[in-house]
Amino acid sequence: MGLRTSLVLASLLVVLASRGSALADDRPFVDGQRFGLELGIGGGWPVEGTDYTRTLETFGFERWSASPFRFSAAFEGIVVPYFSLLLQTNLLDKREWNRDSGIGPDDHFNWNTWTLDLHARAFFPVTEWFRVYVQFGVGPAFTSSRLYVRTTTNRDQDKYREIHVGYNVAGLAGLELTSTHVGFFMQGGYFYAPTPKNLLGLRHQSGGGLLLVGLSAHFGRIR
Repeated sequence: MGLRTSLVLASLLVVLASRGSALADDRPFVDGQRFGLELGIGGGWPVEGTDYTRTLETFGFERWSASPFRFSAAFEGIVVPYFSLLLQTNLLDKREWNRDSGIGPDDHFNWNTWTLDLHARAFFPVTEWFRVYVQFGVGPAFTSSRLYVRTTTNRDQDKYREIHVGYNVAGLAGLELTSTHVGFFMQGGYFYAPTPKNLLGLRHQSGGGLLLVGLSAHFGRIR
């Protein structure tokens, strides 16, 4: 489902890019600014019931929290009219699980996932100050996990930390309303990021759907 959504948005990107090339001389965006910055916050719909989380339940863990908070930061460079490349980072999954240790405070397991992607964006300026776009991105994903446990031989909590590296694929669509230098955007889409991995080789899909709103900035006029 997630990969299919991303591929559909990638196809739309190709269509918009070809459409935009034909209109490139007719409708400049934000007075020809070449570069942009974006900061967005919002919420997400995490994937539930994976083999990874079912294994945690088998070992007695229960989900304590799953944060819906999402964050994104991106640097955009317009390569040709109506087509740009972005370096983008995203905060995706953040979860916490607890288990009764039987000898004191609960055992605790948590993880959070970040991505660092290269995105290709095709956009269409409805006016000089308003555009719609689709984008497709790929890149590495990083998950930091921590496990705090007690044993009968050591009643103090032992901490184990791991870093998991995987990949992610993203498809997004959005709109932006801006002045020459400062604007507002809304963006939604889907991330596929099978990054956290347990000792059985099972991975958790840390992506899912998201919706962001944020601020944008434009600079560097094309001469």
